Amino acid sequence: ERAGNSPFCHNALNLKYKLDNEFELVFVVGFQKILTLTYVDKLIDDVQLHFRDRYKNELEQQDALKFLTSCFEFDDDFHRLLR
Repeated sequence: ERAGNSPFCHNALNLKYKLDNEFELVFVVGFQKILTLTYVDKLIDDVQLHFRDRYKNELEQQDALKFLTSCFEFDDDFHRLLR
């Protein structure tokens, strides 16, 4: 697992990312460049861990093509993590 040490900046946006090597996932957080968000690293870590825990079985069983067309109901979980 690797995290983007410095955000990628484009115009008014910053992107931070975290790679999950085991399941070949990329978690990305985008935010306005003008904002200084101190919780972004913790948020991206929490989202990655929660997503992996919740969908580990599906991630281990799916082949790459099926995985791309899968739908993961994660909206409610994400909003709980934001609180």
